[in-house]
Parts: sequence; C-alpha cells; structure tokens
Amino acid sequence: LKRALERIRRLKEEELDYCIAFNELLKNHKATCKQRRIEQMAANNNHNVTTTAGTNKTTVVPN
Repeated sequence: LKRALERIRRLKEEELDYCIAFNELLKNHKATCKQRRIEQMAANNNHNVTTTAGTNKTTVVPN
C-alpha cells in the first residue's frame, strides 16, 4: 500500500511538472507571436512606396 501511494504521489508530481512546463511553453509561444506581429507592423509602417512617374510625386503609406 505504501509503495502504491508513493507511486501515485510521484505520478501526480510528474503530471504537475508537465502542466507547468506546457503552460510555460504556451506563454513563450504567445510572446513570440506577439513580438513577431509587432515587428511586422513596424516593418510595414516603415515601408514607404513612392511612385517613379515624373509628374506624380505622391507617397503611399500603408496603414
């Protein structure tokens, strides 16, 4: 009985460790995706498209 209870306790600890590690992985993934979106938005905001036609000197800035 003692060994069975010890095994149950160990398995619960391992499951808890797994859940903690998985949640940390999800948190890091979310942060990485957010950072990529921020960098992509910044790159899009800094990308100005200018026309090369001599008469029309307009600059188009994406939203």
